[in-house]
Amino acid sequence: MMHELLLHPPTGQLPRPFPDVQAALREADTLAPYVNEEASTPEQLVLTDPDTGVWALLAPRFEEEGEDEEDALESGVLLLQIPYLKPRFFGIEGALFAVALQQELGCTVEDPGAADPAPRRRSEEELLPAWEEGNRAVLEELRASGAAPSQLPTAIDGQLLARVFSHNLHRREVRIQAGPEVQVPRLVLASIPLRKEPAVLCRYEAGEPIWLPQQATHVLLRRERKGWLGTKEEWVRVEADALRGLLEPWARQGEAPAGMMAYRPEAPARDPLWQRLEGPPARETAVIDWNGVVDG
Repeated sequence: MMHELLLHPPTGQLPRPFPDVQAALREADTLAPYVNEEASTPEQLVLTDPDTGVWALLAPRFEEEGEDEEDALESGVLLLQIPYLKPRFFGIEGALFAVALQQELGCTVEDPGAADPAPRRRSEEELLPAWEEGNRAVLEELRASGAAPSQLPTAIDGQLLARVFSHNLHRREVRIQAGPEVQVPRLVLASIPLRKEPAVLCRYEAGEPIWLPQQATHVLLRRERKGWLGTKEEWVRVEADALRGLLEPWARQGEAPAGMMAYRPEAPARDPLWQRLEGPPARETAVIDWNGVVDG
């Protein structure tokens, strides 16, 4: 199920062929980083934020079933689809995609789910409520249908989801600020045995500079262990606070933005120091897929 927005071309301008629209978006600073080349086709452009996991679909709008394809393409109206049965942040970033398309293409946005659906310029704050209402309605309908628990999305604390999303949404600009040599990890949620609440997880390669998010409860740590046959790479899951304690001598106060701490360790990944951190193999960690989650 999808929330649908219709993007109308500027009044008085000839409709742009969809290949031209795709080419323009691939060159636009605001949207080029989100064009998913692997998933896109000549008939459909897939927008994906690799940091947040949010995705949306853009394609020419066909007025009605059976309409001639050439006439539909010539209308110039585009259909932006934002998925339902997702966390609230899908609606937030989906609305940001719509506003960016509005700016790049000069179009107006028709929102059939809004109280005033007619095409006009809209802000992300105006677009979000209709997605929220539709997402809630689809979820209630699914629950009322008697679907098995395994068929329902998992409800997770909405404040936790919002905090993780906020970090990931701004990760791109923070990475620019940090510089290419500093790791600014993406946050995900994971299920860990004997832990009731989802763990907030990130990755770290031992020995590298890092701006470590304070939200992280666990870290997938890459380190190297010396053996009889040489050096072996291993990934383990460790407590984030244990890692912070190990890194404390290399902390750089005030270097990272609020909510993060900067560390610049001088011990390479093969240093025995990293073996002090104990934890199970990383493969025993079950990362939670955003596509099966809603706000609880």
